[in-house]
Amino acid sequence: MKSAKVKNIITSAVFVLIIGFLSISCLFHGAKDYSESERRKLEQFPSLTLGNVLSGDFFKKFEKYAADQFPMREGFRSIKSVSRFYLLGRQENNGIYISNGIAVKKETEINSDRVTSNVKLWQSICNKYFPDANIYYSVIPDKNYYASGNKYPHYDYNEFMKIVSSNAPKNSHYINIFDNLAISDFYSTDIHWKQENIYGIADKIAGAMGAKIDPKDSYRIENLGDFYGVYYGQSALPLAPDKLNVLKNNTTDCAKVYLYGYKDGKFAKNETVVYNPDDLTSNDRYDIFLSGPESLVEIENPNNKNGKTLFVFRDSFGSSVSPLLISGYERVVLVDTRYMASGLLNQIGVNTDATDVLFLYTTTTLNDTIMR
Repeated sequence: MKSAKVKNIITSAVFVLIIGFLSISCLFHGAKDYSESERRKLEQFPSLTLGNVLSGDFFKKFEKYAADQFPMREGFRSIKSVSRFYLLGRQENNGIYISNGIAVKKETEINSDRVTSNVKLWQSICNKYFPDANIYYSVIPDKNYYASGNKYPHYDYNEFMKIVSSNAPKNSHYINIFDNLAISDFYSTDIHWKQENIYGIADKIAGAMGAKIDPKDSYRIENLGDFYGVYYGQSALPLAPDKLNVLKNNTTDCAKVYLYGYKDGKFAKNETVVYNPDDLTSNDRYDIFLSGPESLVEIENPNNKNGKTLFVFRDSFGSSVSPLLISGYERVVLVDTRYMASGLLNQIGVNTDATDVLFLYTTTTLNDTIMR
């Protein structure tokens, strides 16, 4: 009995010492601002005031801070994930499951009000800026649509598209690409599609809009090394990296690209290129495609003087497919209404004369993001 009591005391003391050491380490080790693996900002040490302590806000925020800034946090995340997947046989971790070696984020509930609101915005945009343009829309399915056997929970895609089509702009044309993709066309570790696999998508979209783009054999594939996508960090699993490739030809080499930004109380544009090597140093190497999440991008094509302009209202998927559409137009403009209110278009100074307008979004963006 005495031996068991001593053993329990020693076990408890060791446990308290470990917890105490880790808690003190959490207080004094340098806090990180950002988690590159999870692609999110980390909680910082809360403001220590009498009011915060008495209200309990300090302790709530400190709990989140401690969880985000825990010493050796990344290592513990990996151990937890590997244990859940491979030892305990759990099918998912942090909402991510693996289908034939490909990480997929589970998406299940349709936010019908959000989808309706986002799609109705398209009509307002057309009425205000493009009353005489040809209007098209296309929806990119998330990876769940192509996961093996659809044995995991997912959207009711028929219901989803009913909501989209019933609220789409009048006299608009739907370009259906659901059956033109496979799960292998997406990165294994990321949400996005591979540019080298979507020439057929670009060709179908361009053809539906009456535009002729450069042939597939005019492009050369340039490999930019390994790519660890957003699901690599979120799943905390030892997944093999993808290869990051871009498609280049004379059109993408010669195109002039302008990024619009707000500086010194006014909008200004800065010139860049279709694939800027500097963007490979960002937290997300997918930013190599037209500099990633930019509010407004204008592309001039000196190789085509047909006078046609295409406006693409898009999310991040549009960054990689739009370079393949440049050859069909003299000018292509990309607008991301997640980051810029559509009402600002007439204040920025960009020419809104358009031949064709394309609304191109993923199911995830339409369902989860507020567009303005």
